[in-house]
Amino acid sequence: MGGARLDAGHGAQGLDFVSQDGMLSAKKSWFFTPQGVFCLGAGITDVSGAAVRTVVENRNIGTNGTPSLIADDRAVSTMLGQTSILAHPRWLHLDGVAGYLLVDRTPVTVLREDRTASWFSIDTGANTHGTLTPYTRRFQKILLGHGANPTGASYAYVVLPGASAWQTRAAALHEQRAGDWDVLANTTTVQAVRLPDEVSAASFFAAGSVRGLAVSGPASVVWDEHTFAVADPTQLQSTVRLTIDHVHDRVVHADPTVSVVSSGRQLVVDIDVASSLGATHTFTVR
Repeated sequence: MGGARLDAGHGAQGLDFVSQDGMLSAKKSWFFTPQGVFCLGAGITDVSGAAVRTVVENRNIGTNGTPSLIADDRAVSTMLGQTSILAHPRWLHLDGVAGYLLVDRTPVTVLREDRTASWFSIDTGANTHGTLTPYTRRFQKILLGHGANPTGASYAYVVLPGASAWQTRAAALHEQRAGDWDVLANTTTVQAVRLPDEVSAASFFAAGSVRGLAVSGPASVVWDEHTFAVADPTQLQSTVRLTIDHVHDRVVHADPTVSVVSSGRQLVVDIDVASSLGATHTFTVR
């Protein structure tokens, strides 16, 4: 797992996930902005026969928490122990917690439940001293179900931490009209998105391309109109080559590890990532 950072508010993390027993695998990415986190999953495949799900939220809402849950401006049942399946919501909001944009409009499962257990049941270490005292807490679950034995399943959603209901609604409308939260690719080769603030980001799990940007191998890339941030999360390569279409500007600033191979209608840049331990390398064009 690893990623790249463009600035203090924008970054990307990718994960090539394989379960310990090798039965479940997936490509997962998180793209960060000041407004929220864009979450993508692709190639979700399992052969164990168990039901596979993606957890959007598993929130402790307190001993007797009663925050409202709404979907597309409609209240969702929060009766304890009652599972509800929402057909194709555009957005959800959990009061006091966050908003959620369901970018791919898949069915969503929600459940509010009380759970009781002791620290001894989960941890006998020095932090908890293994107390047998039972504690009860209420949880709100928001899940995306992929069924049993999925092959190549995917998801795309956005979490807006601390957002109000009206902020979540506005983000959903803006996503629909302006493409601020836009999936550019979601495959086992590349997961890429368009974010607010005219920023794009991609996790490349192999050599590939998206929207005029090509890389020679696995890489994390975050870019805006002028600046590109690149990292090699695998820490196994010596050089990552970026080929960028339709760039007529020249490189005006670059880290010492960045070398311009050619420019013109395509800008070709080599980045020396050897021994950089997954660090981010940047260059700027004007």
